[in-house]
Amino acid sequence: MALTFVITLGYAALRSLWYVLNSILGGRSLHMTVVFAIAIVSFAAGLTVFTLLSRFYLLDLQRIIGRFRTLANRKRNAEFVRIPIVSRYETGELVSVFNALQGRYEKEYEQWNKDLKLALSVQQKLLNTDTLEDGAWQISAARALSAEVGGGLFDIARTEQGNLLVMAGTVNGNGMPAALVMSAVLTLFRAHARESAEPARLLTSLNRKLSEMLGKDDPKVCMGIGLINTRENALAFASAGAVQAVVVHGGLRQSLRSAGGPPLSEVPDAEYTESIAPLAKGCRLLLCSLPPDYRHVPDLAARMAAHADRPFHQWQRLIALEVGGRGGDNPDMAFLSAHWREERSA
Repeated sequence: MALTFVITLGYAALRSLWYVLNSILGGRSLHMTVVFAIAIVSFAAGLTVFTLLSRFYLLDLQRIIGRFRTLANRKRNAEFVRIPIVSRYETGELVSVFNALQGRYEKEYEQWNKDLKLALSVQQKLLNTDTLEDGAWQISAARALSAEVGGGLFDIARTEQGNLLVMAGTVNGNGMPAALVMSAVLTLFRAHARESAEPARLLTSLNRKLSEMLGKDDPKVCMGIGLINTRENALAFASAGAVQAVVVHGGLRQSLRSAGGPPLSEVPDAEYTESIAPLAKGCRLLLCSLPPDYRHVPDLAARMAAHADRPFHQWQRLIALEVGGRGGDNPDMAFLSAHWREERSA
């Protein structure tokens, strides 16, 4: 485009110079009106050519911008389509460079996708989502984003005293960083769960160890731990961060509220406390763990209790919808349900 403009000015200057030289060599007098007329006509002709070329150039750019916008609105894994080269000039070179970058990013994205699929496979194997039947207790657990790599975690263990220990937690954020922290938290929990008979003491120990491993700006962890004493028919519960626990029995609900310490690794020397609640046959213990950075959900305990009689996966999906909404970037959460059935399994 710049070359076209230079040629336009040069052509007008050459036409004027040609007239002047011919007039001098031919012994004719110069007429400045003619000189200006030649210059104006030559410049107008060049400007017309320049305008037409600019118009075609802008049309090429508009087509390219339209294709860019189409690619930007494509779904994940479908945004690496190449753009046809529509010109041999500047716009064609721009498209050629863009297509080369698309090829490079596509290869890098394919590798990242493979890494995510491997991480998800490992995470799914670490978290057993099947329903567990342990004597009179039927326990189910799941993550909200079970098909994506994230920070939701849960576990069930037997202590050395024969009691049941249940846990649900959430690492803030999604993707690989949250999944890596989740794996470390789950490993630490399993290493200490069998030895501990007090949820508050276990949370305090986990908090100190995680504070040593994680930095100030690393993900934080919300976690709720319940100890089901099968001999005394009682529940001890302690929580770190945004965890809601509810015991439902016969249409009545009891929200369990420990002192509710900060998320794990946020305050290294935090001490956690626990609350005690009686248990009866037919009751359900419901746990829901939200991310540390997620908004407060009013009346979450009432919502959890209202759907308690539904099948677990239906209950879990309903609560996830009420907490995260039906659109947008929903958070990962962990859910757990422990049901003391009326009749013990044989």
